[in-house]
This record gives sequence, C-alpha cells and structure tokens, in this order.
Amino acid sequence: MFDEDGSLDPFLKFPLCTVVLLGAKTLWAWLTDDVARWFTFDVLRWITEHP
Repeated sequence: MFDEDGSLDPFLKFPLCTVVLLGAKTLWAWLTDDVARWFTFDVLRWITEHP
C-alpha cells in the first residue's frame, strides 16, 4: 500500500482519488439540491406562516 518512503502507491492513488471525488460530488449534489429545497420550502414556509 505504501512505498518505502511513506508515499502512497501510484496504482492506489487513482482509485482513492476517484472515490474521494465521487463522494464530494455526491455531497455537493445533496447540499445544493435537497438541503436548499428543504430550507426554502419547509423552513421559510414555517417562518412566514407562523404567527
């Protein structure tokens, strides 16, 4: 997994970077789509309709 100098094996860098990037992309899509929709529809509606 690691070379003698402590660096990551070059063959593992690509799959590891791919997994990290896909996870970041999924998190970004969730934050921009679902959380924004939840905030605008549920929270703001509750604030404006609340007496």
